[in-house]
Amino acid sequence: VNGSRIDPVVYTDLNDWFVPASGWTGYAGDSGKDYRSHMTVIGNTCYMQLELQRSDKKSVTFNAGDYLDIGWFKGGFIPKIGLNVPCIFNNGHLRVGARQQFTAWWVSVFMMFTI
Repeated sequence: VNGSRIDPVVYTDLNDWFVPASGWTGYAGDSGKDYRSHMTVIGNTCYMQLELQRSDKKSVTFNAGDYLDIGWFKGGFIPKIGLNVPCIFNNGHLRVGARQQFTAWWVSVFMMFTI
């Protein structure tokens, strides 16, 4: 429609659209085989579920008001707008934050954005 595809394209391999930062990897459930990150693209709209875990499975501290760089979007999947929900996007990188201090070994982000 108007030069854009409207049929959904589903990406189930995290490596197709995102590069985890050093120390992070795709979360695959307790079995290690159930990868939780995926993206559906319809036209220029992306529906993303991103779940990452620490590669060493050791917790890191998330401080209120600070944002931790968890990786970056590959070309063609970079959001056109800034985000702050509680994550921010800057120069292709996705940073996650917390409302209060806590420690965790995984992150989970659900977003809808345009590319």
